[in-house]
Amino acid sequence: MKRYLVSPELKPYLRRIMDRRSLDYSFQCADGKDYCNIYMSSNSFHKLIKRAACEKRSKEEGVTFVTEEESSNPIRCAALKRELGVSSTIVYK
Repeated sequence: MKRYLVSPELKPYLRRIMDRRSLDYSFQCADGKDYCNIYMSSNSFHKLIKRAACEKRSKEEGVTFVTEEESSNPIRCAALKRELGVSSTIVYK
């Protein structure tokens, strides 16, 4: 299991994404910092962080954002739209 540092602002969004995807994870606080323990590569976890940032911005601005990588994959983008229950998205940069 790997341990990744998580910003407090993204933690609730990250938790929601991991629950939605039925991922096995745990959070812990050490030295005043939040960490996520999960069986996942650094690259895959970074994608989750980018998705969490998109969901945070989506909530703040009232429109749905996707990452550039998600928008360039039509199958993934369609699945994400179904998952989030939306019909249109904006690319997060």
